[in-house]
Amino acid sequence: MAVGIILGEFVPSTSVVLEKVKFVDVSLPLAIALIVMMWPILCRVSPTALVPLLRKRQLWQHLAFSVVINWILSPLLMLGLAWAFLPDRPELREGLVVVGVARCIAMVLVWTDIADGDVDYCAVLVAVNSILQMVLFSPVALLFINVFKAGGSNADSNVKISYSLVSKSVAAFLGIPFGAAMVTRGFFIVIRAQTFFERKFLPAIAPLSLIALLFTTLIIFAAQGHQVVQSITDVLRVAAPLLVYFLVMFFGVLFICRHFGALASTVGPLVDDSEAPEPGHPLADRSPVPSIDKTPSYAGSRETIALEQEPASVKSLKAT
Repeated sequence: MAVGIILGEFVPSTSVVLEKVKFVDVSLPLAIALIVMMWPILCRVSPTALVPLLRKRQLWQHLAFSVVINWILSPLLMLGLAWAFLPDRPELREGLVVVGVARCIAMVLVWTDIADGDVDYCAVLVAVNSILQMVLFSPVALLFINVFKAGGSNADSNVKISYSLVSKSVAAFLGIPFGAAMVTRGFFIVIRAQTFFERKFLPAIAPLSLIALLFTTLIIFAAQGHQVVQSITDVLRVAAPLLVYFLVMFFGVLFICRHFGALASTVGPLVDDSEAPEPGHPLADRSPVPSIDKTPSYAGSRETIALEQEPASVKSLKAT
C-alpha cells in the first residue's frame, strides 16, 4: 500500500499508464492481477464436492443468514455510519453507501484460502452473492441513495450505476478464472494425472494468489496515490467510518456465530463423518473435521461469509 501511494505521488505517469488500457472499466494490469489471484483457488474447487453441500439443509440456512447480513444489515449500518461521520459531505456519504451495498465476489475466496477455510463451501456462497449482486446491486444502491437520501434531502445524486457494467464485472472476474480453473482441472483428469494435480500442481501454483493479491493492492494505490496524498483529510474522514464498519461487522458476526454454534462454519465440508468420501475423492485427503450437526464451530474470519469489501478508495471499489 505504501509503495503504491509513493509511486502514485512521485511518479505522475503511473496512474496515466495504469488507466491507459481498460478491461470491463478496470485497468488492464489490475484485471489481470484479479484473474490470476482467483485462478489457483478456484482450481481447488471440485464440482463433485459441491453436490453433498447442496443437499444439506444447513447450507441453505447459512445462505439465508449471509443474505440478511449482506443485503440488509450491512447497507443499513453503513448508511448510519455515513451520516454519523460525514454529515457535511454528501458526496462522500454516497460513496460510503455504494461501498456498503457492494458485495465482494473475488477477494473473499482469497481470505478463505488464507484462513484455511473450506473453499468448496465458500464457492457456493460466492456464486449466490454473484447472482444477487448482478440482480440487486443497482436497485439497492439507488434505493439507499435516492429514496433513503444518503446524499441529503436536498441533494441531487450524480451516482450512475449500470446493470450491464455490474454484470460484465461479475462475469469477467469470476467467470474467466472459474472457467480457466475448470479447464485446468479437466485437463489433468483427461490425462489421468489427478494425483499429480492434487499433490504437486495445486501447491506449486498456490503462491500465485498471494503474489497477485499484493500486486493488486500495489496497483490500486498506485493509481490513486496522488489523490490520496492531495486529499488526505478526506481519506482519513472516510477511513474512520470504514474502520468502525469492519470492526462492528467482524465482531458482531463472530458473536452471532459463536452464540448459535456452527451457523456460519466454513472450517470443513458440511458432510457427516458417516458420509466420508471414498479414497481418491478430492476431499479424501483433507483432515477430518467435526460434523456440523455434532460440534459447534465457526470460522473466525468475517470474509469467509462474503462480508469483506475490497480495501480501496471509493472510486476503485465502485469500478471493481
